[in-house]
Amino acid sequence: MRIAGVGLGLRGETYAEAFQQPLAIEGEVIAGLSNYTSPVSGDIDGLRRIGTMLHLQSARLAGDAWVPRPGLMMTTEWTDLRGVSTLGKAGYERFNLSVWLSGTWDIERERGSGATRLRAALLLQGRQVSLLSQTGLGFRDVTNIQRRGLMASIETPFQIEDRHASLRLSIKAVGRSDLVQASATSYAYEPVNRAAELTFTLWW
Repeated sequence: MRIAGVGLGLRGETYAEAFQQPLAIEGEVIAGLSNYTSPVSGDIDGLRRIGTMLHLQSARLAGDAWVPRPGLMMTTEWTDLRGVSTLGKAGYERFNLSVWLSGTWDIERERGSGATRLRAALLLQGRQVSLLSQTGLGFRDVTNIQRRGLMASIETPFQIEDRHASLRLSIKAVGRSDLVQASATSYAYEPVNRAAELTFTLWW
């Protein structure tokens, strides 16, 4: 299957102090419309999606730009697949919550527009909730656990006249989940999935 689309959102960064350590806090929320395509299930256009991200890491930069700043990240994604596909298949809502261990590198710090940011993250655990009961086919809602996943991104800042902007490319790969009983005779799991995202940010 394939899900592709565009979204619009808000991002923010701030700083705080915890246990006498400076922390950098990042957050974002993105909402959009996507198209679902599957040779098995059929197509659904205009499905709604909302994703969020909260990232905490040390605000203290190391003297060596190649020493990463450790952090923790939480991501969520809600996808509304309700409706009937072009092949007559019934859809349902899906919700994912994942926690990641991250490392961030700020390189090219001498650039006037800001440092290029590299980030890599290892999935600690993901929980994929599928509301299969919404299909009306006798399934129960299930929660699958994901334990293998990697995420990487690169973000480069630049100037648009007097405005600060950035462009970020992110890729993510998550392994197959566990197997959960979805009905008296069937089981459900989340297959291996991959995602790519290109984000343009205009900072205020």
